[in-house]
Amino acid sequence: MHGFSPATTQPSRCKPTTSRFGGVLSDAGGILEHTLIGFNAPTKDVTMRWSLSNFLVLLVACDAVAADKPATPPIVPSIVYRDHVFVHYHNLNARNKPYVIVVKPLNNYAISTTFDVANARNGLGSLFVRGNVLVVGENDEWPLGIGQVISIDSVGYFSADRICDAKWIPVEPDGEAVKVVQGSDPKMWSRKTERFIQLKAGDTEISHTAVAASGERNLLVFDLIKTTPSKDAAPKFHIAVTRVTPEMKVRLDGWTNRGRAEEKPIEDVPSEFSEPFQAYLIGDDYYFLTRSGSVYLAASPEKGKSRTMKGIWTDPASRIAYIISDGERTGVHFLIPARDKIGWGYFRLGPTPKLQFLSANRPYPDDMEPAEIVRELTQLLKMRKEIPASK
Repeated sequence: MHGFSPATTQPSRCKPTTSRFGGVLSDAGGILEHTLIGFNAPTKDVTMRWSLSNFLVLLVACDAVAADKPATPPIVPSIVYRDHVFVHYHNLNARNKPYVIVVKPLNNYAISTTFDVANARNGLGSLFVRGNVLVVGENDEWPLGIGQVISIDSVGYFSADRICDAKWIPVEPDGEAVKVVQGSDPKMWSRKTERFIQLKAGDTEISHTAVAASGERNLLVFDLIKTTPSKDAAPKFHIAVTRVTPEMKVRLDGWTNRGRAEEKPIEDVPSEFSEPFQAYLIGDDYYFLTRSGSVYLAASPEKGKSRTMKGIWTDPASRIAYIISDGERTGVHFLIPARDKIGWGYFRLGPTPKLQFLSANRPYPDDMEPAEIVRELTQLLKMRKEIPASK
C-alpha cells in the first residue's frame, strides 16, 4: 500500500517511480513504501544497473500483464460509508497510472482524497467495510527469474472512519490503530505464489484472487484456478474457496509483517468465467462480479450436492459499470449498468436481478472522474431512499 495525497484536488507529490513498462519500482515519499528492486532510482539509472536477464524478465512479465488488460473499461467498485464514497479504480489520467482509492464526501464535489494502492496485477482488487474497518485485498507481482514472476495476494485493515478524515491508518480487526514505523506494511493475511509465463498441459495457476467478508472475523478467499489445456483444447477454470481466520492482532515482527492466519479449504466450484472478479457473500450464496461487467451466482447447494454456478446478468450490451456497496449494512450492494443512451437503471444484488429506474440523466462524459460519477449515482440512490442516512 502506498502513500496518499492530501484532501485536495491538487495532484500528489508522493507518486511511485515507474519504468516505461508501467511496473512500480518504488514510492519515494509515501507513508508506506514498496520497493520492487531494492533501491530508489530514476528509470534511466535502473536501466543502467539492471542485468540483461532482469531486463528481459521485466519485459516478458509486463507483456504478459499487458495482454491481460480489458478491452472495455473495468467495473468501478465503490462503498458508501458515513456520507462518503470510497471508489477504487485505475487512474489513467495520472502520470504513473496507479490504482487508487478515492474518497469523496457526498455533500462536497470539490473535496477529494486519493490513496495510491499497489500495482494491481490484473486491474481489480477487493474492497469492503466490516464494522468500522475498511478491508483492502490486493493482487501484486514482480519479476523473479527468467519466465517467472512472484505474485503477492494480501489483505490489509484500515480505519474507515479515519479515511473519511483523509487519514490512512492501519488497524487491528477490532478497529484499534496500529503503531507502525515508516516503510512497514502490516497485513492480516498474505500469500506469495510463483507464477510461470510458460506452462505445460495439466499445470495449474492462480489467475486471480478475490476476498469477501464471512461473519464478524473470517474471510473467504476465492482463487480462480486455470488448468493449462493440451494442444487445441480450451483451458478449464474453477474457483477454490478457502476460509481464512486472521489473527486478532497485527504482526509487526519484521519488514514484511505478514499475518499468519489459519486457512481451511472449503470447496471447489466450476467457473463459468475466466477473468478477474470481485466476490460477495450474501447468506451462504456466492456472487461474482467480473471485470467485464457480468454477474454470476453460485448458490448454496442442497444437502449432498455440490455447488454450481450460473450467470444472472451477462448481456454485454448492458454490462455493469458500477457497484455501490452500503458500508453500514451487510450484504447490500447496488449494481448500475453502463448506458449509451439517456437514462440510468439499477438493481440490488440478489438471485433474480430486476432493473429499476434511477434517473433520466444523460450518460456522464468520458473525461469525468469515476469518483465524481459514483458520488452523483449515490446521491440518486439516496433520493430513492435505497441508501438511508448515515448512522
